[in-house]
Amino acid sequence: MEVASSLSSLEELIESFPDPPDHPIGRTRDEDVSASAHVAPIRNLTEATEEEEEDVLMLEDFDMDMLLQGCRGLLNPGKEFFLIGQLSRLRKEDVKSVLAKAHETIYPEDVPTKTVIEKKRNLKSSTSGFSKLLAKRSKRSGSSVQGQCPISLSERVLTFGLGEAYCPLREEMADKIVISSNTGRHQFKITQMVDELEMGSVRDLSISPPQGSLKKPKDSTEIAISLFVKQTTKLQEVLRLTVEGVGHFYFVVIVESEPTQFGYSLSKYKMPDGSFVIPRVLRILKRDLESLDYHLETNIFSVPSDDMEKLKICDQLNRNAYRGSADPHVLANIIKHWFRELPRPLLHSLPPPKLLGVRNSDEAVELLSHLDPNARKATEWLVSLLAPIALHEKENSMSARGLATVFVPTIFATEALEECACDFLQYDTREIMDHCTMILQHWIEYEMALQDSSQ
Repeated sequence: MEVASSLSSLEELIESFPDPPDHPIGRTRDEDVSASAHVAPIRNLTEATEEEEEDVLMLEDFDMDMLLQGCRGLLNPGKEFFLIGQLSRLRKEDVKSVLAKAHETIYPEDVPTKTVIEKKRNLKSSTSGFSKLLAKRSKRSGSSVQGQCPISLSERVLTFGLGEAYCPLREEMADKIVISSNTGRHQFKITQMVDELEMGSVRDLSISPPQGSLKKPKDSTEIAISLFVKQTTKLQEVLRLTVEGVGHFYFVVIVESEPTQFGYSLSKYKMPDGSFVIPRVLRILKRDLESLDYHLETNIFSVPSDDMEKLKICDQLNRNAYRGSADPHVLANIIKHWFRELPRPLLHSLPPPKLLGVRNSDEAVELLSHLDPNARKATEWLVSLLAPIALHEKENSMSARGLATVFVPTIFATEALEECACDFLQYDTREIMDHCTMILQHWIEYEMALQDSSQ
């Protein structure tokens, strides 16, 4: 009795945790929706927990003087890193505004004639200290601080022709900027200002050519920018164009994928203390499956569901308007879809020698400790969902082996191996899949024993 009480308290505590994703799920429910009237209502989780505030920097908090110094190449790496962080947090319209203002400040002759006198008057009073610094730098380098800009850029904010539309996932997009010389010969180089190891799992960004030269006035070069977004994200990435003898010109890539509950990295669900919380969407789907006695449903997780109903439910989840479903196969397939959309499948973090070395149940259970901590928590949650099904094999015709067979392609996607650039590429795919099936079967059977002993 005490164990059951403790477990109940633990479940209540877990349900009270806030969920990190940007688009939390709540549930709305019309009283006249007969199709889902028998499903137990779920409290509106968006009312129970505060949503994450969007990390947006207001324009009045932006350090304009730092941007001006950055444009002239006067910042040390630490301060420039801070500047890049600020540019990546501004709203799109504010990014355009501050970049235009910096350009007008340093090169007032590029401002339309009717406003140049007023701009110079305002700049004299607001940036006099900085102007002296630029003048001192100019005297040393022999370059002109103010006047016409030595080069021109066709774009400072790249949206790949999307405007305000959402960007597609896993499709290559193309954009370009044209760099033109106004004064003579110039060498240039474009630098990506983010950690490629960190961003590589989110997107592939390529620049061609990344460096070059403008040989005479009015000479121009077209720079092709290609972007391949791998997972759900809101991307605002700063690139820096360095022109030798002139300074830096910043431009920003801004795209956003459609709000969704699918396709995030597991790191998205980490709490500030580093612990992992099962995403709210999975908790809701599991609760609804339990209300439908999913563990007694014949061939659950192994048969396809109605595609139209699945799309409808996924759309409701993404729009924070989930109304429930009376079809357990739809809910089961959406859970499989959630795991399939992970940028890095659950088992890809396992070292190949460890995975292929498993020969029995004890070794399989020990292997869990070698999973990435987030992947381990998600795997344990999934196994706890599958175990009740295997415990009722007589009613639903789904054994632990059968469940493992249908789920392994979801948690160890062979088609994602090359994209993940992991160590499994040198091994035989069939051998890996057989081992993964055997390991998942052992995990389910281990969980079955735990659940059976607790009843």
